[in-house]
Amino acid sequence: MIPSSQDYVPGSQDFITPKEQQYETAPEALKAGHHHLRSPAQLSPNRIKRPRNVLGNTHSTSMEYTQSSQSFERSNMDPPSTSGCGAGEEYGGPRKLVRTRQPSPPCARNVFVDGPEDSSDISKFPRRPPFVSRYRAEYREMTLLGQGNFSKVFRVCSKFDGLEYAIKRSFRVVTSEVEAKQWQQEAMAMAAAGTHPNIVRYYSSWTEQQGDGQLFYILMEKCDESLGHKQTFGERSFKEAELVDILCQVAEALQHLHARGIVHMDVKPDNIYTTKQGIYKLGDFGLATCRSLQRNVALEEGDSRYIPLEVLNDNFNALDRADMFMLGASLYELAIGTQLPTGGDKYQEIRQGKLMLMPTFTSQFQKMVKSLMAPVPAERPTPARVLASALLTKRSAARDSSKENYGALPLQPSH
Repeated sequence: MIPSSQDYVPGSQDFITPKEQQYETAPEALKAGHHHLRSPAQLSPNRIKRPRNVLGNTHSTSMEYTQSSQSFERSNMDPPSTSGCGAGEEYGGPRKLVRTRQPSPPCARNVFVDGPEDSSDISKFPRRPPFVSRYRAEYREMTLLGQGNFSKVFRVCSKFDGLEYAIKRSFRVVTSEVEAKQWQQEAMAMAAAGTHPNIVRYYSSWTEQQGDGQLFYILMEKCDESLGHKQTFGERSFKEAELVDILCQVAEALQHLHARGIVHMDVKPDNIYTTKQGIYKLGDFGLATCRSLQRNVALEEGDSRYIPLEVLNDNFNALDRADMFMLGASLYELAIGTQLPTGGDKYQEIRQGKLMLMPTFTSQFQKMVKSLMAPVPAERPTPARVLASALLTKRSAARDSSKENYGALPLQPSH
């Protein structure tokens, strides 16, 4: 029989509750007078399973299951019991241990190095907590070596080994995914280049979280000054013997890079550095890319004063020969003692192979510069042909000697 409306009292807004139970639901034990019986919800066991010891030692407790709030969450617990209970029974009520798994930080594959393909996004960087700064903790900032539109380069001293390094840091906090990929591509190219006496050595790179973005750092070898700085604030022009040394050593660097499938794409006096030992080093891999452009890499145009015509016309079939044009344009600028034009008729004449005469230089050197800046990429010599030319055969013995001396040097940079 359905009870009448007076037998109901208002409940929640979604249902009503009968005033008296219509059915007997008490268990038989309660009917028999056992009033101390608790509800089934309170009869759950008060001990938990211990973690299985995979080593077979049943008497030792595992240290993996700690009671730290970072690893477990405890729920449904009663206040601690004062009675002496064994392990796992020290609390009066049941407890639940939930183990949380911390994900591994993302790791990207170097696109300049052959290896198994993966689907990792190279824009995802392992992020450090904002209160941790490796730069401030491990290095003492000394002077500013230079800066551009996207980065600053500092001379630093390591607090660990006391040696001096150069650290390239992003000029501002990076929030763009495109800019983050460019930074990582630069670090990857330097790492894939390996160790070479005529390439600025790469040591490490990292990021530090700051606000909604990240600061990017690249730790590398400290050099003295660039040829561009030397030309601007020192010598206005260079002698042929010095330019031949520059040609030889930069060609060695480009041969090493091209053999590894890397093109620099920003060869210019500002990116060729000197050392106290008279060694020239190619640095600043901010525009470096893959030689074949068949991988997931970006291509950005560098300084227009040194870019060949085919790259300006979006012809990227011979990027290694574009590096050779930039090397020739750099030598040409250092020889004439004035900066190359950024546009106009003179700019077009240079890309057509019409160069100024250089009376103080030999015809052999002028012929080399003219061939490096040939309008047709196929007519430009490769680094191997440059090194085998008659212009450089006279100093081949000195070049081999410098290699042996470099191999005997320590790997860490000097003060």
